[in-house]
Order: sequence, then C-alpha cells, then structure tokens
Amino acid sequence: MSRLAAFRQPIPEIIKRHAGDAAFYWSQWSKARYSFIVNAERLAHIEHLLCAHLDGLTEAADTGWQEAFGNLKRWKGPGETFVCVLLALQHDSQERFTLMWPTLEANAHDCARGFISALAWQQQRSPSPTPWLDHWLKTADSPLLTTVALRASACVGQIPLEHATTASQADSAHVRAAACRTLARHPNNPEAAATLLHLTNNTAPNVAIEAAIGLLHQGGDSATAQQALNALHNAILAALPSLTALKGSKRRNAYRQLRRWLFYWAFYTPIKQREFAVTLEQLPPLLQIEAIGWHGDSAHVDHLIKMMHTPELAPAALAHLELLTGCDAEDLHLTAPIDQAQLDTAQNLPPEYQAMPFPNVAAVTHWWQAQQPIAAATKVLQGKPLEQNQTSLEHCQTLIAIAPRRIARIAQQHCVVISVSA
Repeated sequence: MSRLAAFRQPIPEIIKRHAGDAAFYWSQWSKARYSFIVNAERLAHIEHLLCAHLDGLTEAADTGWQEAFGNLKRWKGPGETFVCVLLALQHDSQERFTLMWPTLEANAHDCARGFISALAWQQQRSPSPTPWLDHWLKTADSPLLTTVALRASACVGQIPLEHATTASQADSAHVRAAACRTLARHPNNPEAAATLLHLTNNTAPNVAIEAAIGLLHQGGDSATAQQALNALHNAILAALPSLTALKGSKRRNAYRQLRRWLFYWAFYTPIKQREFAVTLEQLPPLLQIEAIGWHGDSAHVDHLIKMMHTPELAPAALAHLELLTGCDAEDLHLTAPIDQAQLDTAQNLPPEYQAMPFPNVAAVTHWWQAQQPIAAATKVLQGKPLEQNQTSLEHCQTLIAIAPRRIARIAQQHCVVISVSA
C-alpha cells in the first residue's frame, strides 16, 4: 500500500467520534427551538459542527456507515436515526434502508423524529431534491414511511394537497394524523378546511387533535376555532393524569406531545378568557409558566412573579417574564447573585433552564409595579403589542432573525397568524 493510500484509510477512533458526535449535535440542534439562549447565530454554529461530523462519516464511506449503523442498533434513538437515514439518502442506497428497517419499524416512536428530520434536511439542503420523499408519498405501502414522508413534506413546505387528502382516509391513524399536519399548511383553502373539520370527529384521538390544530392554523371563523380549542383543551386535561405513571422514553414522548398541544392551545386562546386562568391552575407548575409565555397576556406577569418564590421554578419564571416584557433582567439588575444553592438547584432543572439566571424577586416585584401596562387588549411578545398589521409583522420577523429560538418560534407562529388574516 502506498503512503498516500495508507494516509487516506479511515481511522477507527475518529470515525467512532464522528458517529457519536453527529448524533449528539443533531440532538442539540433539534432541542434549540426550546432554548432561551441559542439564537440564529448560535444555531448556525451548532449546525456547522453537525455538518463537520456528517462530512467525516460521508468521507469514510462504508466504514462511516457501519459505525453509524452500529450506534443505531445499540441506542435506537432519534439522533442515531437521523445520522443513518441521512447517510442512506446521500448514498441513495436501498440496501442501507433495508438494513435499518427492522430497527426503525420496531422503535418507531423513538426513531420517527430523526427519520423525518433527515428527510427534511436532505430535501432542504441538497442541490437536487431527494426522490425518496416523492416516492414514499406516492407508493409507500408502509404506514411509517407514509407518515414520515407527509410530515417531512410539511416541514419543508412542499405540501401536495392531493396526497394529504388521500392520506386523510388511510387505515392507519398515524397516517391520518400526519395528513392533518400537511393539510394545515394550506391556509384559507376550503377543501383542506372541510377535510380537517371532518377529521375532528375521528374516533382516533391523535387524529382529532391534529385536525383541531390544523383548523386553528387555517384561521377560520370564530365558532370553528372555538370548537378546535375545546377539543385541544379536553385532550390536554385528559393526558395529564397518565403522564406521571410513564417512565423513560414513553414519558419523554408523551411530555413532548403534551407540550406541543399546550403550545397551540395557549397560543390560539384569545386573551381575557376566564377558561385560560382556570385551566392554568390544573397544569403542573412548569407548564403553567410556559403556557403563560405562549399565551402572551401580560396580565399574568404577577403569576410569574409569584412562581419565582419557588427555587425550582424561578429561572423559568424569569425567562418568561423577559419573553413577555422584553426586559433584560441582568441589565436591569433583576437577577440574584449566584450561590451554591442555586447551582445545586440548577442541576435538577430541565436542560433549557439550567443556564438561566435566578431572579431577585424583590427587585423584580418593584420593577414591575413601576411599569406602565404594556397592552390591555392584545397579546404581547418582547414588550410589543401584537396586532394584525405590518408593524407587528416586522417586529416578529426581527425576532425570528435575532432572538433566542424559544422566542423566535412564537414570533414565527404569530407571522403565520398575521399572514393568514391578511
């Protein structure tokens, strides 16, 4: 073997590192939408690191694939799935999909997110669209493949209405639910709205709930929107009791789903509705805080300040105060000095809040009492009232470009609402 050929041989330790780190950075990239710290610039940096490890695996060819596939068989997680599926798509390899399929199908609840993400990633970043998405939309005889293709097509904005309408009549409830997500991407479309309205009566709960969310995206009449909100509200309350009994990945998946439902219910519920305050008291404390942020009513700031007296909730409550009011707590000296008790508490917080500062509750209370009301009859985001006009649209577009991803996600949803209403 020549020196050059020997130099180009993959080094096993490096390939192993590429495979593990690619799955890790996909996880960080995926979770960034919940972050109060990661903005667009930081997200681009995480994506750059992810791409570097993916490039290393691609350069290692079959050796890189074998290492990534071994991780998938061992861990069966969404990050490992993303890496393997992306390598299979880039290699245009039916053989690789055949090897993966038993693991993907047996662990669909854990693997589906990575599968969808890989397909959407390849579709958005490839010079030429991957034929696999269109192929699975048209010919897939597997509910999992059809579900993945529908949801990936919704992620990248390629939304074939005819495929979604056909899928809405499928035998699989998962396929019908995915069809609802795709139909939701057709705002002000009478055919899509009629199909979604029909599906709100579906006997499969996940289908009815996705149809309700889709109707909210449609921006229809107030009676239909209230019907959808009621369905979503009932589903949230029904899901809460079973959550504490679940463990491991089942609990994580159920909590992620519940959080998603709560986001849309809180976001679309009009302010000043008494039902919101009543339901808030029935939620676990952390979800109360998050729902207030998603809802956007500054009348609930006092509730956030009350939650700051509980150390385990204080960083989240302060973060959502900033979300609503646009204040910079550190610049305004509203944060508490760091001590060991805070560090110990932070270790047990959800990851998105572990790096957040703790509030000086007395200072926060005094500051808020000195503020003028932000708005009496409109939702707010970062201290600005949100209305159906160009000023609010530009405010949200600015936040999408520069704000942390948690705030940018809410701004993006407001952009959708403003655009649909225009």
